Amino acid sequence: PESHQAEVAQYFNQQMEGQEKVSYFEFPILDKEGNMTWIGQYMTLLHEIGYNKRITGWLATGRDITDKRIKEQLITNQSQNIRDSINYAKRIQKNLMNSGTRFDDYFHEHAIVFKPKDVVSGDFYWCIRIGEQTIIAVGDCTGHGVPGAFMSIVAINLLNSIVITSQITNPGLIMNELDIRLKAILANADDTTFRDGIELTICTLENNSNLFQYSCAGSKFIVHNTTSFDIFRGDLKHIGDEQEYFSSYVTNTVQLDPNSTIYLFTDGCHDQFGGVHNKKFTMRRLIEMIAENINLPLKNQGTIFTQEFNAWKGSQDQTDDVTLVAIRPKN
Repeated sequence: PESHQAEVAQYFNQQMEGQEKVSYFEFPILDKEGNMTWIGQYMTLLHEIGYNKRITGWLATGRDITDKRIKEQLITNQSQNIRDSINYAKRIQKNLMNSGTRFDDYFHEHAIVFKPKDVVSGDFYWCIRIGEQTIIAVGDCTGHGVPGAFMSIVAINLLNSIVITSQITNPGLIMNELDIRLKAILANADDTTFRDGIELTICTLENNSNLFQYSCAGSKFIVHNTTSFDIFRGDLKHIGDEQEYFSSYVTNTVQLDPNSTIYLFTDGCHDQFGGVHNKKFTMRRLIEMIAENINLPLKNQGTIFTQEFNAWKGSQDQTDDVTLVAIRPKN
């Protein structure tokens, strides 16, 4: 075809000028009816015997690769469609999570670090204000990538239904209802146990006081008060898990200092392998990093964490989805 003639001519010229003994090239040819066939052709330069090494011709061996090219193009198109779909799913997932503007309205300061291992994430964060209470959640669904993202979207929609529609704001009660509804949605037809779940922290802040309630499902978080760091944990059972003798999630109540800072995070923050000895980042290093920068604005702290995390990870693959949400209540 005329559209490929210059490319084929350049191919022959390059082999001659570079004295390449053997080359391979793929190009189309047309039969007299105009039907196109793709040829994969090996070209060997033939030289005159003696010191002159003058090129006397070519030895060409070609084969019909039309089916191969069609399949390759099909795979390329399918891969592009998958990439486009996942990128669109990323937009949907991000829109389902609360925007930074809402956090600006609800808190004196905040920082959000959200680093999916793949394009979409099994981690999520969520926040809403109901009356005089602000409810915030950070979750880590089993898996990452597309399966984890599907689970996170289900969890966010269930939280919207439980908190906004049903007006349930007590963290333990939200956890119980979420546990029941998730099991109902994901129950298998053969009634076998569903083994995936969600590590989740839910906190409720009273807008006009320092009263703070929380409930944890296999998760933990950090609170910095005026003089100390406290690590808070709750129930070990993940949302959606089956656990014998478990009755309900517990709501814990604490009084915050006026200048408290709350750090909610998923285990991807401290489980990342890296450093000189390829070890985990660890909770201890996370707390030390926060302590060293506690007087900085939270936005700056988020930037520093990202830099430290990336430096620790280095050339390693990211181990898991990473989410860190830091907030300072307005009061």
